[in-house]
Amino acid sequence: MQEPKRRKFVKSALLGALGAPLLSEPGMAMASKLNPADPAAAAVGYVENASKVDAKRFPTYKPGQNCANCSLIMLQYSPYRPCKLFPKNVVNANGWCSAWVKNPLR
Repeated sequence: MQEPKRRKFVKSALLGALGAPLLSEPGMAMASKLNPADPAAAAVGYVENASKVDAKRFPTYKPGQNCANCSLIMLQYSPYRPCKLFPKNVVNANGWCSAWVKNPLR
């Protein structure tokens, strides 16, 4: 009679392990944080904190612009979010890059 309990436990454990990523925001479990030193990130001047933007290098930057209010960001409720520009990574919501485009909904 021990076997059914063990099978039930194993099934529950497997289903729980497989379902856990579904409870988080899509893609967040697999994506890594974008490194500002990454060549693609550096090319567009990505910084994790918009207040650190080099205004001489990027004169189009205006205070208040950040990844959280950019139209390229895909999710709203996480400090690190997927970005259409960097599909394999997540970016800091407080970050900025020269590809920033105002999201009319934010």
